[in-house]
Order: sequence, then structure tokens, then C-alpha cells
Amino acid sequence: MESKELINDWELFLKGDSNIDESRFLTLFHYQLQEENVEAIFSHIPNGNELAINYKSLFSPYSPSDRFFNSMPVVENKIDESEALSIVKRIIQDKNKIVAILGDDELKSILSKVENNFKVVDQSEFTSFKIDDDNPDIWLTELIGSHLNRSKSYSEPFYYGLKEAFYGLTTDLQLVWYLLSPLYKSDYDPKLYFQLWKGGWDYHITENEVLLSRQL
Repeated sequence: MESKELINDWELFLKGDSNIDESRFLTLFHYQLQEENVEAIFSHIPNGNELAINYKSLFSPYSPSDRFFNSMPVVENKIDESEALSIVKRIIQDKNKIVAILGDDELKSILSKVENNFKVVDQSEFTSFKIDDDNPDIWLTELIGSHLNRSKSYSEPFYYGLKEAFYGLTTDLQLVWYLLSPLYKSDYDPKLYFQLWKGGWDYHITENEVLLSRQL
């Protein structure tokens, strides 16, 4: 019942109901959605078809209605270490390009230092790595996120509602960027991170190196 109410509220939100805040949709994708539900969410917004394709790709080779474990996206673990390293190098290059455009010399210096310094670690070591506010990963996420927000093609409330819903689903801002990528006009390519994540890997950027780990 909650899912139906959320979708009804989403349709009202798209029509401009000012009594509904975007935070209402944090759990919009926490339910098994049938194809008609997905269509109802995406069909009345710009680039809706592309947004729906990205959303469904999280669950491939299943469909969203096939989900059986807490509505979680599906990692396929099909990328080997060499391919994962190749993708991360491209991500670093992509971020370095945006950082250079935005003129952040400190982050550009860090990325230039770590772009060829990779360390593959096990999941235990990876998860023990503490990310706090004084960390290049956080700085880069804030910088790239602000850049993408400024590059969006639309400023209507649906953008912020979708962003809230996608974060509620993934709790991963880099996946949120991928999901919202049809709405951005930027040279930054969020699909690279999606490919890494889908293949079962994750990474952290420190001030001295890039940590890479297979996620079990």
C-alpha cells in the first residue's frame, strides 16, 4: 500500500504540489516495482526513457520486479583485476579533467600524484579505511557533485525528488550520478563508476594512492 501511495504522491509532486517535499521519496524505490509502476514514475519527466533504462540496469540480469532481497541492486562480479584497474584509471583521468576545468590546484596535484599509484587490497582492509571530512574522496565528491548539479538540463523539482529516491536506493552518490546522467550536460562520465560497481569492485582515493578492492 505504501508503494502505491508513494507513486500517487510522486505524480502529484510532478504536477507541482507544493505540500510534498522531495524527502518524501527517499523510499520510492524500496519496493518491488512492476513495469507499470516504473512507467508511472518515469514517463512524465524529461529523458524519462533513458532514466528508466539506467534504473533497470542496476538490477540486470533481473528486472526490478524480480528483486528478492531487500530491493537491492545486483552486482555481477564479472570484472577481473586488470579490467577494474583500467576502469579506475579512466575514472581518475575523468575527475582530473573536471578538477582542472574548475581550477582546484590542490585536488589536481593529488590526482596527478595518485593516477599511477594503485594498491589492490582485500575487503577487510578496504572497509577499515576511514573516510572523514578531511579526505580527497570527500573533497572530490563534493566538487564533482556541485559541478554536475550546475550542469543539469532541468531545475524542476522532479530532479531533486529523483536524486533523493536514487540515494535512498543506493546510498552511493557516484551511482546516483550515473542514474541521473541523462539529465547532465558534462564531460564527466558517471557510467565508468557504474561499470566498476556492477563488476564487483570499489575504490578509494587517498592523498598518496588509490585503493581498489573486490566487493563480496
